[in-house]
Amino acid sequence: TLALGRLNQLRGRTRPRRAGAAMRDPVRRFEILRDMWDRGVKFVTGMDSGMTNAHFNDFAYIPEVMVDELHITPMEAIVSATQISADCLGLLDEIGTLEEGKAADVLIINGNPAVDIKALHSVNTIVKQGELIKQKNELLI
Repeated sequence: TLALGRLNQLRGRTRPRRAGAAMRDPVRRFEILRDMWDRGVKFVTGMDSGMTNAHFNDFAYIPEVMVDELHITPMEAIVSATQISADCLGLLDEIGTLEEGKAADVLIINGNPAVDIKALHSVNTIVKQGELIKQKNELLI
C-alpha cells in the first residue's frame, strides 16, 4: 500500500523546492508509481492538511493528479480515495462505500467526477454526519 498525500505539491511544478532525490524528477516518479499501480499496489489518498503548504480544500487535487499523471480512470481515483483508503485503515466495515449500516459523509458534485475528475472541485452540497453543511454552493454553518 502506498499513500499519495504529497502529489498535490507536484501539480504545476517541474521541480519541487527542497525535494529529495525521488521528487526531483516528477516524470520519473510518476513512471515508477504507474508501474507500481500496474503491479497491483493499492494506493490510498491523504493529506497533511493544516500544514503551511497543505490546505484542507486541496484534497481534490490528489485524485486529479492520479488521473492526469498516473493515467488511471477517474473512478479508480475515487475508489482509491474512499473504499481502498477505508480498507487500508481496517475500517471498510464502517466507512468507505455508500451502503446501509455504514457511516458516510456525502458530497453532491456539480458535474460527474466519474467522467471528469476536475468536477470534484465544484462541490454543490455537503452532508456530514447527517447534518447539511453546504447546499447549492452556500455554506449553512
